[in-house]
Amino acid sequence: MSTRIPPHCPVCAGDGVPLGTLGRLRWFRCRDCGMNFSRQTGTRPKTKSTSHQEEGEPHGNSRCGKLASAG
Repeated sequence: MSTRIPPHCPVCAGDGVPLGTLGRLRWFRCRDCGMNFSRQTGTRPKTKSTSHQEEGEPHGNSRCGKLASAG
């Protein structure tokens, strides 16, 4: 079982508490001074692919702005 060492705050060198991940950045808050800081991760974030959507097609399941359930 591996133990992760929390990153140190760039201001006061206190321990960082994980807040979450946004894109390639992992965000932390310093336990001592309260400053928010981030560290870049080496992995790409997992995102949904929109390659099935044709160029110029509106987002969503409807076509031409009409609801799919409207008959």
